[in-house]
Amino acid sequence: MAALITYEITTQNFEKVRDRIAIIIAEEFAGQKAITGNELFDAGVWIERSIPFDLPELPSINVMFAGANYDNTNALTSTGANRYLIDVHSNAKDEENTNGDKLAILKLHKLIGVIRFIMQSDEHYDFGFDPKIIQNNHKIENTSIAKPSNIGDGYHNAIGRLTLNAKFNESVAAGTGITIDEINSTFKIDETEKGFLVIQN
Repeated sequence: MAALITYEITTQNFEKVRDRIAIIIAEEFAGQKAITGNELFDAGVWIERSIPFDLPELPSINVMFAGANYDNTNALTSTGANRYLIDVHSNAKDEENTNGDKLAILKLHKLIGVIRFIMQSDEHYDFGFDPKIIQNNHKIENTSIAKPSNIGDGYHNAIGRLTLNAKFNESVAAGTGITIDEINSTFKIDETEKGFLVIQN
């Protein structure tokens, strides 16, 4: 049977929002690094990375799409309640007076707190897209933190997760409905041998 769809199926809105979340974090981390000089904000920001992080890559952020529930579906559009996971990885080494697991957790808390603030701030109310797109704003639903792990040589890793919910439409017809504009940023998504990394042009 021959294909019946005779036009290109373009990037879906849930993909564009995922990428935009990662770029917002990278942009704001660069801004915070310039303001504070804190090297924590040199953290790499990745999209859908599945390869484990090596010690020199930490701290790092990984943004992933976790699924959607659709309602208000008709012949042209569906409204999706989309869920995104923002995983935060940090590490620290034992010091003379402080265990590395505590230091790793404190770094993790700092990064999670900053990301939560960024994603809930008025400046990113609509992710920079048309306000008609992101319905009822978006929200950080919860955060969770795993127990730090000792990886040897005095180093400890800590991992946390923020869950972000966003509601918006998906179109299923060519040239109809509202679609999200392409991202306009000085940052871009670069494909590396370990996955997709957000870098500055």
